[in-house]
Amino acid sequence: ETSLLHAERELERLTRETPGGAWRTGNQLLVARLITQAARRRRESRGGHRRLDYPPAVLKRETA
Repeated sequence: ETSLLHAERELERLTRETPGGAWRTGNQLLVARLITQAARRRRESRGGHRRLDYPPAVLKRETA
């Protein structure tokens, strides 16, 4: 969680420093901030996002 908080703060800083006309960069930073916020709220590992500070989720059914 510490690294996600650091990433959020860094993305906020970059957003503040981005010129108003750089809409493409602003949009990319917005998406990055939303992904980071969602990762902080998730309490389980999914796809490329892995939480080491919470126990792994148990599958409810077999997948193979």
